[in-house]
Amino acid sequence: MRGLLRGGSAAALCLLLFLVPSGAPAQLTSADIAGSVQDAQGLAVAGTRLQAINEKTGQHFATQTNRAVTEAVTVTSELPPVDTQTGTLATLVDERRVVDLPLNGRNVLSLAALTPGISRVAAPIGPSFGQQSISVNGNRGNATNIMLDGASMYYAHRGAGTTQPPPDAVQEVKIATNGVEAEFKRGAAAITTITRGGTNAFHGSLWNYLRNDALDARSFFAPRVSKLRYNQFGAAGGGPIRRNKAFFFASYQGLRNPSDRLASSAFPPTAAERGGDFSNTIGRRPNDPLTNQPFPNATIPRSRMDPVALKLLDRVPLPNRPNGNYVIQVPVPTNGKMFMGRVDYDFTSADRTTVRYFIDNPENENPFPNGSNVDGYGRSTLGDRSQNTTVSHVRTFSPSVVMTLRASYGRFRYYNTNLVRDTLASLGSKFIVAGGPGSVPLIAVAGRFTGGAEREGARVSDTYELGGAVSWFRGRHEIKFGADVQKFRFFFGNADRSNGEFTFDGTSTGNALADFILGQPVEMWQQSFKDNDTRHYAPGFFIQDRWRATRKLTLSLGFRWDIITPWRMVNSSAFSLVPGAKSQFIAAAPAGILYDRDPGYPHKFDGVNPAPRFGFAYDVFGDGRTSVRGAYGLSYVPLIGQMANQNAQPFGFDVRTRNVGPLSDPYRFTDNPFGRPVDLNNPVYSLPIAMAGSWAEETATPYVQNFNLTIEQQIAPDTALQISYVGSLGRHEGTVRQQNPAVYIPGRSTAQNTESRRIYAPTFGAITGYAADGNGSYNALQIQVSRRFQKGLTYAAHYTFSKAIDEASRADAANNWNLQDPFDRRNNRALSDLHRAHRFVSSWVWELPFWRQQKSFVAKILGGWQFAGIATLSDGAPVTVTAGRDNSLTGAGNNRPDVLGDPNLSSDRPRVEKLQRYFDTSKFVRNQPGFYGNAARNILTAPGLIEFDLSMGKHFAITETRRIEFRWDAFNAFNRPTFNAPGANLNASGTFGRITGAGSGRIMQGALRFEF
Repeated sequence: MRGLLRGGSAAALCLLLFLVPSGAPAQLTSADIAGSVQDAQGLAVAGTRLQAINEKTGQHFATQTNRAVTEAVTVTSELPPVDTQTGTLATLVDERRVVDLPLNGRNVLSLAALTPGISRVAAPIGPSFGQQSISVNGNRGNATNIMLDGASMYYAHRGAGTTQPPPDAVQEVKIATNGVEAEFKRGAAAITTITRGGTNAFHGSLWNYLRNDALDARSFFAPRVSKLRYNQFGAAGGGPIRRNKAFFFASYQGLRNPSDRLASSAFPPTAAERGGDFSNTIGRRPNDPLTNQPFPNATIPRSRMDPVALKLLDRVPLPNRPNGNYVIQVPVPTNGKMFMGRVDYDFTSADRTTVRYFIDNPENENPFPNGSNVDGYGRSTLGDRSQNTTVSHVRTFSPSVVMTLRASYGRFRYYNTNLVRDTLASLGSKFIVAGGPGSVPLIAVAGRFTGGAEREGARVSDTYELGGAVSWFRGRHEIKFGADVQKFRFFFGNADRSNGEFTFDGTSTGNALADFILGQPVEMWQQSFKDNDTRHYAPGFFIQDRWRATRKLTLSLGFRWDIITPWRMVNSSAFSLVPGAKSQFIAAAPAGILYDRDPGYPHKFDGVNPAPRFGFAYDVFGDGRTSVRGAYGLSYVPLIGQMANQNAQPFGFDVRTRNVGPLSDPYRFTDNPFGRPVDLNNPVYSLPIAMAGSWAEETATPYVQNFNLTIEQQIAPDTALQISYVGSLGRHEGTVRQQNPAVYIPGRSTAQNTESRRIYAPTFGAITGYAADGNGSYNALQIQVSRRFQKGLTYAAHYTFSKAIDEASRADAANNWNLQDPFDRRNNRALSDLHRAHRFVSSWVWELPFWRQQKSFVAKILGGWQFAGIATLSDGAPVTVTAGRDNSLTGAGNNRPDVLGDPNLSSDRPRVEKLQRYFDTSKFVRNQPGFYGNAARNILTAPGLIEFDLSMGKHFAITETRRIEFRWDAFNAFNRPTFNAPGANLNASGTFGRITGAGSGRIMQGALRFEF
């Protein structure tokens, strides 16, 4: 961008900061022009005129003046290395680094890992119902607001983001981790991706990225190098539709990836065990549950084996390792296509409209559905489709007033289909599939294997947004105010647990596999086919004033207010346990049930959500080289869609019971409600009533307070050092607990009579209750050195020393994240799952300084080389040791064992010893009946990460505007194993304390690009 400064004896820049209307809607990063007009003596000159011209599109922007025109100066688009304008902590990844850094899978959201405070980045490129989850400064993934051109890319199921266009279609990515200003709505951090637009010149690129396993190294535990035939190809380009008036940009990327997937954690039954011989088994030899004495010769008679269990066992492979392990690499072909199109149109010099559409649709086959670690038991196909459409309009009323309007619609649809149609019923069981086409049940045999089928169907998240903002520049104030409204829909239309899920943990015989062969599960969970449609709205408004109080001091004062309506079912089919309450919606409902339209329903309207924001920046010496800055902000994180999406009787049924019969007749001891018609006039309730999503108390909207104090110093031209204290406090965070635990009766309590001992028995069974009562904290020292791209080199490196503490680390109500003790939330308070004490990340792009101009023949051959890379060193994640069984006999789940001393072993041991016994397993014993274990949550730390991703490329200049690039990327270039966490289930003796999995070995990738 070039600016023409005209006026009097002006020698530099007019002080100006305003939104450049280049199609950027509200909540985007904006182009800032900052400076001052001075005369030859350095005195300020008032009443000047600044005209900014975007030479690529012909746009003009100006401030009004009352002085004569005399001269012009050039304004560059470069930002100063030291931020003297805001208290926000943010990293801007420009177009150069987006394209040139080695990104595994070319997912631009993985660039978030280059920012201090990022502890977890889950950014898949294939189908995933979890999608893009990025945790910032100790906060949960749903507290990160991921946007594309200002539109929320939100998946309401668990609050994650959705995919983004390929790097070639992206102008820049801005990651704001602390001190976000009031215009930003949901969450404590914001990741904003801005797409590229067309210009008056045609420009673009074509690419093909190739991988072949012949060049790769095997994963540490894999028997061979995984098959890899990876091809990621595409094109992007744009130009004028009408010069200085209308422009287009479009991109397409395809993916063909018929690669292997490794599974290495199963210990399936041996041939002897399948015949009943447990004389050489993993763990203890089984007792006969009829006599509580060992089976003679440790052998289960054939006549005692459950016939349905044996048929399911035919689908489970034999071990293929001497130690009883099963390790397999199975092809998992993945195909995908991604398209983005954008049009910008200038109706007048003061009006620009932008329309942008984006879609991503990957699909694959899955031999390991729903947590399976053996192939062949079940198989499925799955995919997801992410779409977003955004229309924005920018109106410049005057040089000091700019208005932005934006409307957007986003949809994420995750879908899956089972390829196996055997069911428990077809295998001979007295079982009814609770909806859908049916498939094999999920079988979880503790410490041995898991087999399952997909929860077939679709999960759909729709996001509607409408917003507007006005920027008003008056004197020393830049005032921005606006309003927006979001509507969220989450539709859960799938089989869920309609095929049944059965857990075997050794309760009957002392050996989980023997329990399975006898067909004796400790728990059964079955649900009706889900056809649940939930909605909620979130209107809000904000005002923000960036005030240049003095020449050195800038203050940012903001305030935001969001009104958050509760999630509501379209047909009112959500309910909650409220002891003693009586429903008005369905008068025949048992006492203790309230529906979401009943007065007193705990998930309520929340209209009081004030969110102040404050920041400052002080230019210490007035030369732009040293700044002290900081910020404080309060941000709300609305509850996710999963919480309010459930089966409520009598609309549907949810049976979770420990009073379960054998696999051949699982409803022998309890009512089977499935198959009954729904009649609200004469409803029939099946007792005991289980709830997968009750509310343990009245809800409050979770919020995060974040703050920082930063010192920044220019240490070399274009290079800055930043040192920050960063803090974050989470309040009203979601926790999950068993709302109806069983009362322990000494000498009379067993797993089989759990249901009759529950507090609200016999009417109610297991109740998964959600509460917004958790707290979390994060404190960190963050140090960063960064150099913007100059003279062929850009780099950034950061180190974070931090501590994160919480009581639960996930936003969802997954059944395996319950509190151990439902009545003692603080019993779970410990290091967060997101805690990483030490983390260092460095990235760089370096054009080697040899014959860059490539004018001679020798220069064309030897010049044009580029070296880029990302280096990551990080501590491992905390690990919680679990009992693996309900030893407390309370039906609460998530028991932890007792710990007898320090379980940590020396880190100086040989690798083979660490893999076989990562921690001292003898220090853990079963918790006593009626008591929860004394082992703290997250008592151990998993292995850390050291990884280098490197890239070397060669540019061949064809003309001044055209070039070809050959590029070679190496991910995990030094082939250093990244080991998984050790087995931490005390009841899984085969894997307890052992490390059985690792990340990928070195993967090589070649690329050919053409740029014009």
